[in-house]
Amino acid sequence: MKSPHEDFSRDLKAGVRGVRIGIIENYTYRDVDADVARAVEEANRTLAKLGATVVPVRIPMLSGPLEYSALFNILLYEFNQILGPEYRATENKKLFGPIVQGNIVRGEKVSREFYDKALAERAQQKAQFREVFKQVDALVTPTLPTVAPLLSASGETYDRGRQFMLPFSWVGVPSIAVPCGFDGQGLPIGMQIVGDEMRESLLLRIAAAYESATAFHSRRAPVHTTVVL
Repeated sequence: MKSPHEDFSRDLKAGVRGVRIGIIENYTYRDVDADVARAVEEANRTLAKLGATVVPVRIPMLSGPLEYSALFNILLYEFNQILGPEYRATENKKLFGPIVQGNIVRGEKVSREFYDKALAERAQQKAQFREVFKQVDALVTPTLPTVAPLLSASGETYDRGRQFMLPFSWVGVPSIAVPCGFDGQGLPIGMQIVGDEMRESLLLRIAAAYESATAFHSRRAPVHTTVVL
């Protein structure tokens, strides 16, 4: 779809009165840490106080256990196709981080047949999102089911986090993440706002309204340093 010429800053101060926000049943709060769930629930209450209507919605693709590995395999296949040749041609593999190296190795194992089959199924999955965006203007989920992971976090930690990223990237709809709280240790929590195709201006408008009503975006997580004597 061709992107229209648009001034994304035009409606930033228009607020969210009358905007319909969807909470996805058996998905938005599934397998989410308690601190994260509380922060996102409070964020939705804030949006409601600002005039938005928050309602439950159902997306069949997301309502049951998701086969994240299948969606991730699409990403791995494309990742390997794009970066793999450069990686294999580079003598010093340490120039690539361990997660990047691992993802390239995994991507090499994904067949073209699997990739083509998944692409053929995507049209039906995209149709489910078109239906839900007839009911609501945007969806809200956590950005991650956890607080912000440490830099030393393993690939498995990020695999879990992809449950709120991969499906929306897969069907090609835009999203924006904004800070919506902190846990007891001061680590930040993010809220993801998802919109229909070509509705980036609406997402920015919702994010701007939320940040105008809260102060999480002005806070910083604690910084820990180690001094070696």
